[in-house]
Amino acid sequence: MYQKVVALVMLLQVCVWSMAQNQPLLKGLASINKEAAMAHVEFLASDELQGRESGFLGSRVAAAYIVSQLRQYGISPLLSEGYYQPFSAYRVDSQSKENKRYTVVDSLITDLKEKTHYKLEMANVLGVIWGKKTDEYVIVGAHFDPL
Repeated sequence: MYQKVVALVMLLQVCVWSMAQNQPLLKGLASINKEAAMAHVEFLASDELQGRESGFLGSRVAAAYIVSQLRQYGISPLLSEGYYQPFSAYRVDSQSKENKRYTVVDSLITDLKEKTHYKLEMANVLGVIWGKKTDEYVIVGAHFDPL
């Protein structure tokens, strides 16, 4: 009987210790709810963001929203300049049949073979949560454009 009581007390101590270790986890899990998650998804998927196409207004609005959420949750920017990592990208659009451009060359009308090039000013959003172990890393990546 004594051994069973000792075993039960030890089991209870392990359970209490385990629960104490998981308090931050339990607090974090308690902060997640369906309504908040759905609100984020509904905003980012809304027609107002015009598909969040890279380099366009909808994408910039989505990026600003994500930055506001990072700030709200106390997530620091990775870069000293802030959350945004700017870069340029280029887009090439072919002409549609409806919008073809023409030029007159030697009295002949010919298709312009050139394509339209756009330079897009874009930015990644980078946040960081510094851990206790400086020699270990966890990297989480995602993109918020539709592609």
